Amino acid sequence: MSSDDLRGVVALVTGGAGGIGRAVVSRLARRGATVVVADIDRAAAEEVASDVGGRAQCFDVASRREWDDAVGEIVTDLGRLDRVVLNAGVMSRPRNVGIATGDPLEWMSERYDIVRGVNLDGVAYGVLATVDELARHGGAIVVTASMSGLDPQRGDPAYSMTKAGVIALVRGLAPSLSTRGVRIGAVCPAGTDTPLIPPDVPRSNAALAPPDFIAEALERVLDLGPEEAGGIWVTLGVHDPLRRHEFPNVR
Repeated sequence: MSSDDLRGVVALVTGGAGGIGRAVVSRLARRGATVVVADIDRAAAEEVASDVGGRAQCFDVASRREWDDAVGEIVTDLGRLDRVVLNAGVMSRPRNVGIATGDPLEWMSERYDIVRGVNLDGVAYGVLATVDELARHGGAIVVTASMSGLDPQRGDPAYSMTKAGVIALVRGLAPSLSTRGVRIGAVCPAGTDTPLIPPDVPRSNAALAPPDFIAEALERVLDLGPEEAGGIWVTLGVHDPLRRHEFPNVR
C-alpha cells in the first residue's frame, strides 16, 4: 500500500458537512479512507457522507459525553479510528455583520459559551475521546486553528482567544501524545472562502483561499511523521506556501 493509499483507514472530520471540513472529507475519501462526517447538521452530514460512501455522525462537539458516545459507536461499527481532523468552528460575530461594524463585546456577551464550547472544548474533548483508540494504530490528529490565534483580530477577540488556546493546547499536548504514538499538529489559515467570512468581504477577494487549499494543508500535516509533532503550520493564502511557524524561546 502506498503512502497515498488510505484503504482500511478510518478518519473522523468534525464540521465535515461544509466549507473546509467538506473539502477534507472529499480528499481523504478519494485516497480510500472510510470517512466519518461529524456535524451538528444531521441532514448535511448525511448528504456529504452519502456522496463519499462514508458515515454521518451527528453530535455536539462541545459535549464530552456526546464525544465519548460518538467515538464508541464509530469504533464498535467500523472497528477502529486512525485519523482525526478537529475542524468544527464558529465565530461570535453574527454572519450578517460586516467585518468593521458592530460591537465585539456585545457578541461576546451573547455567544461566548458557544464559541468557547465549539472551538476550544470541541478540540480538548476530541483529543480526550479519541486518543486511546488512535494509540492502537499510531494515529494522528490535526486541528484547524487560525492566524487569528497568532495575530488577534479586533473584530472578534473571543474567536481569536479560542484559536490561541487551541494553538497552546496542541503544542503542550504533543510530547505526551507522542509517547503514546499519536501525532498532533495544527494549521492556521488566513481568510478562507467559507460561510464564516463577513458579508462585506467580496468573494472575489484574491486573499481568500478556497476551502480545498486549506483542506490540502490539513491533509499534509495529518500525513507528517512524528518528528513534526506539535507543529503549528501557517499559510496566508494560495500564493503563500505552507510553513511551520517558529515561536520565540522565552524560557
